[in-house]
Amino acid sequence: LVIGAEGSGKSLMLQRLKWLSLQQQLYKGKKSSKLPSPPTPPATVPTVGTNIVALEVDAKRKVMVRELGGAMAPIWADSYEDCCCVIFVVDRSSATHLSATSILLLEALSADALKSKPFLIVLGKSDVPNAVNLQETSNILRLEDLRATCCQRIDVTEASGFTSDGIQYILEWISKH
Repeated sequence: LVIGAEGSGKSLMLQRLKWLSLQQQLYKGKKSSKLPSPPTPPATVPTVGTNIVALEVDAKRKVMVRELGGAMAPIWADSYEDCCCVIFVVDRSSATHLSATSILLLEALSADALKSKPFLIVLGKSDVPNAVNLQETSNILRLEDLRATCCQRIDVTEASGFTSDGIQYILEWISKH
C-alpha cells in the first residue's frame, strides 16, 4: 500500500518502480548487467481514487502495489486490512508540507490494522533545490521517537522520482515484504 499527502510524488515513484522492475527482468542474465538510464520523468496527474501497479520483483514473483490518492486520506483505513506493508511517501520540498504530512503519518502508524505491518517512509523529492535537509526532516517528523515507540518496523530512505535515486532500494524493500 502506497500512501502520502497530495502531491508527495507517489505516482511518479510508482512509475519509476515499474520501469525499474521491467528493466531488471529484461536485462536479467545478460552479459552487460548495467541497466539503461531512466527516461525523462513522465508527466503525472494527481491520483483520484486508486492506482494499481504490477511490479515484477523477481522472475517468479509479481507484486500488486496499490496507491491511494492523498485526497482520499479520510478513507485510507478501508484498505489497511488488505495490505502486507506500507510505503508512506513524504514531500520534503517544504517544511509546511512536512508538518502537514506528519499528522497523516501518525494517523497511519496508530491504526490498529497496521500495527503489525512494516512501514517504509520514503523521504521524497530529495532532488528539489532547497529541500528540507535530512536532519530537519527527521526532527519535524520525529522519526527517532516513532521508531522507538511504534509497534511496526519502520525503515526510512531518501528518494527522488525525478532522478530515480533511491528507487532500487524501494524495489528491494518491497521484494522483502
